[in-house]
Amino acid sequence: MLKVNHLVDPRIYSTINSPLTFTVKSGEVLFVTGHNGSGKSTLLSLIAKISPLQKGSIETKTFFYCGHETGLKESLSIQENIDFRCSVYGSGTKVEQENALSLFHLNKIKKRLVGTLSMGQKRQLALVSAFLSNKPLWILDEPFSNLDNSAKDVFKYLLKDHLQKARAAIIASHDFLKEEGTCLELA
Repeated sequence: MLKVNHLVDPRIYSTINSPLTFTVKSGEVLFVTGHNGSGKSTLLSLIAKISPLQKGSIETKTFFYCGHETGLKESLSIQENIDFRCSVYGSGTKVEQENALSLFHLNKIKKRLVGTLSMGQKRQLALVSAFLSNKPLWILDEPFSNLDNSAKDVFKYLLKDHLQKARAAIIASHDFLKEEGTCLELA
């Protein structure tokens, strides 16, 4: 799913080795942890090809990326955002959309404009988008931010479902789930 070879970037501070070399296979999740400013978000943006690669190589399958910013359209409703994203990804039937929204209790408010949602609700909607994207690799930057415990449990369920479908994820997070995957710690 993901192969990183001899990656060197001055904005990434690794405690294990430099240059960075690692793989993430089907059914695996890699948690990238570290202090603020250690390069977690930078590493994910390099993998997602948002930032230019200076040295090394990165091979990925098709992926869904969600950074600090959710990429949601504030002037559109929850449902309009989902409809747009599903049309872009070519996935997510109406039944799948309804089921995914209901997991986070967003189906009851799907006509609300995204700009009126709490940060936690926006993050939940971004995670629904990941689930509906049907992409084999999720690249998620701090998916737990602004989530309450109930929403964190829903995300864990979605992640487990994703991995059981022989897919993979790389997640930058301060909340490392030891039972769910391995960890790459940045300094």
